[in-house]
Amino acid sequence: MRSQLSETLGHVAPGDIEKVWLCNFGIEANEAALKFARAATGSTKTIATVRGFHGRTMGALSTTWKDKCKNPYEPFLENVEFVQYGDVDAITTAIDDNTAAVIVEPIQGEGGINPASPNFMKTIREATTEAGAALILDEVQTELGGQTNFGPVSV
Repeated sequence: MRSQLSETLGHVAPGDIEKVWLCNFGIEANEAALKFARAATGSTKTIATVRGFHGRTMGALSTTWKDKCKNPYEPFLENVEFVQYGDVDAITTAIDDNTAAVIVEPIQGEGGINPASPNFMKTIREATTEAGAALILDEVQTELGGQTNFGPVSV
């Protein structure tokens, strides 16, 4: 049953999906994606965005912007850099050969509904591909494939 579900998800998801990781909650998906990115790239640098919220577990909380969510639990994962959401120049400057992953919400839900421009998302996809880094889409607000018209999603 599990293998059938994984195979079906691989066929209906956008892009060329070869492997599926089943999770109960978005936070499990984010934690797994951060681990997969580090394992696949051998790097530890993670880029996240200002006002981003990715969960309350240690790895995801490291990439969450709000200090009030984070302060009682420090220290977190090292080598996490925050850039302004939607700033194409800042994101392209931050992504380099040492980047394991960029974690971003196509639509931020913390403090209002803030959709990313297609140009911002496309720029992230192109820069992560060029650097050999993973692009982690936290799609709680958009659901699977919500704004993936900027290219294939992969880790």
